[in-house]
Amino acid sequence: MSDWEACLRRLRKELSAEEFDAEIGPLQPRRVDGKWELYAPNRYLGDAIRRKHLSLIAKGLGVSGKDASKAIVIKVGEPPTGPADGSTDAGGFSEARGAGEPESMKGPKGTGKGPRGRPRKTPGLEPAYTFSNFVVGQCNKSAREAAAEFTKGFDGQSRLLVLIGPVGHGKTHLMHAIGHEILRRRPKTAVQVCHGRVLLQSVVAAIRNGSDAVQRLVHPYKSADVLLFDDLKFIGRSDKTQEEFLGIFDALTAKGGRVVVASDRLPQHNPKLDNGLRSRLAGGTSVFIDPLDQATAISILRKKAKAKGISLRKNVAERLVLGLAKSNGHEWDVRQLEGAVQSLALMTQGKGGRVTMKLVDEYLRSLIPSLNRRVAVEEVIRVVGDHYGYRPTDIRGKRRFQQLVHARHMAMYLCRELTNQPYAYIGKAFKDRHHTTVKAACVKMGGLMQQKPDARAEYCHLRRKLLGK
Repeated sequence: MSDWEACLRRLRKELSAEEFDAEIGPLQPRRVDGKWELYAPNRYLGDAIRRKHLSLIAKGLGVSGKDASKAIVIKVGEPPTGPADGSTDAGGFSEARGAGEPESMKGPKGTGKGPRGRPRKTPGLEPAYTFSNFVVGQCNKSAREAAAEFTKGFDGQSRLLVLIGPVGHGKTHLMHAIGHEILRRRPKTAVQVCHGRVLLQSVVAAIRNGSDAVQRLVHPYKSADVLLFDDLKFIGRSDKTQEEFLGIFDALTAKGGRVVVASDRLPQHNPKLDNGLRSRLAGGTSVFIDPLDQATAISILRKKAKAKGISLRKNVAERLVLGLAKSNGHEWDVRQLEGAVQSLALMTQGKGGRVTMKLVDEYLRSLIPSLNRRVAVEEVIRVVGDHYGYRPTDIRGKRRFQQLVHARHMAMYLCRELTNQPYAYIGKAFKDRHHTTVKAACVKMGGLMQQKPDARAEYCHLRRKLLGK
């Protein structure tokens, strides 16, 4: 592992995911004469690095605080292509998750090979975020297909693709995969990667220096052939940033350029966006990435574990995924799964990389201390009844109509999970129902939460209420 990669790992732990992606991700390192040169895409981001992160970066690179300003130099633009000393070269530009900005990425000419025939790294695009590394499941199959279709040709196809889905469910991965595939097909295409948070910060900073500074900032975007714009929600915080993004969007589409936008919701449902911007974004192809289902979460977990050299049998992975679900309201995201793999990798050091059920349970106990709290069956029945508007006697009783049966099944499911009581004990609390009836209700509710986000949200709310979160 290079010094820069080790530094990035440390920074990921110190900073939030959004801050890391927006501010550290765009940096390109180069080591010259024993000193580090870090290239920022614009001087506004460079100033932010000096002000906020220089001391952290210095620690990550093993540089003492008083020597940081001498040993680490922040520059603006692209690093020189000549050789640099040390172990870090252009190939170490970014192990960071790519959400950076503003980097013009001309694809490699000819064979697309770097020194000694190695594939050339593309600044701004995360190397690991390719179509081949994207785990396809029922929740994201249509989005994967739409993304692949978007790369095939520039004529007669939609020039705008909007990827919509929850945080950590693969929108950024698909967007970067589009960039990689377009450059593979058309190496000379000018691709720009931009993160909403970085654009917001850069525009706000540039305004202080006048309109010319703003125009210099947005010019690379307007000159691109393809713009990959991540995290739309950030630009809703500034009218000026929206105005500039609208200008970028119009400039690209007017000359036949293409735009991919990642958003947590349909742009037309975001009240903070300008009407003109909402209207333009509504004119593209919108595809949804649904919350991860259990099967896809298991596949992602096993693939990431394999990449780390960890042996994770399917039944062990299922146990881990179900445990993680309990910590997150029966929802998963890729970052949560990555965190689990990282932790298990540390726990299995010196043990051959084999993960056992015992090790998974140990990890889950440390992750979810709240699960050790047991809740009384009567408390579950009362809280569920209050939520759905029924008396405890109705929840326990024999009356059967759809909404009441749903509430009763939810109560049984929560009792099984939070009270640690067997099915037979829970059945007695529900007017002496047979244990097979309770088990069938729990199986049905578990399946419903896999299929219906609304049911999952109800469960998450009730569970938090019962555990006092």
